[in-house]
Amino acid sequence: MEARTAGISRTTIGRGGRPLSAQAAESLASTIKKAVCEETGHRVQNLAVVVNAQGVRLIGRCRSFYVKQMAQHAAMSVTGELEVINSIEVTD
Repeated sequence: MEARTAGISRTTIGRGGRPLSAQAAESLASTIKKAVCEETGHRVQNLAVVVNAQGVRLIGRCRSFYVKQMAQHAAMSVTGELEVINSIEVTD
């Protein structure tokens, strides 16, 4: 099970391979979203953060690859060992 920006399944893998509680996953998603918004100056529209057993997925839209890269680096600074999958679309 996965959820956008908040609720997460109990099977979510946390740091060190330990399961992440739903509350911890929700907190992580919120922290990542805040970091991305601050780093990019809110230039990612419709930003959603999905945390699941595969890692963290960023979803949204922005106008440049530079902003997409900034979003990924902001997320990576928070996630530690978790993989970050950047599904942010670059649009005109």
